[in-house]
Amino acid sequence: MKAKLDATSGKLILSDPDTQSIKIKSGFVASIVELTENTLLMHFPPTDLLIARDWKVTNKIPDPDSGNIMKYQLLPIMDYDQSFPFAILSGHKCVSILNIETSVMMPLIQTEVQTSFG
Repeated sequence: MKAKLDATSGKLILSDPDTQSIKIKSGFVASIVELTENTLLMHFPPTDLLIARDWKVTNKIPDPDSGNIMKYQLLPIMDYDQSFPFAILSGHKCVSILNIETSVMMPLIQTEVQTSFG
């Protein structure tokens, strides 16, 4: 759900929840990052990555390595836009690079990544 922080009161002010939210029927979102206005990259443990555009899921991205679970760090590369649509993400077995436009994920560095979650 999209929200803004009211600096005066410290409260979250919700945008229109009917048009600017995603309902999750099962599971939970472990990591989320807004890549561009209304384009979200989300991690649903243990392995799934989803892209949502304008609050609708448009892509499910499979990891070529089913053991590369727990992608808690999702980082768009600097100068991210449609002409350079890449993100870096950590996983249990490697750090990967993801092309958001083609939904192709490939290992970048073969190493275990430890997070505060394990």
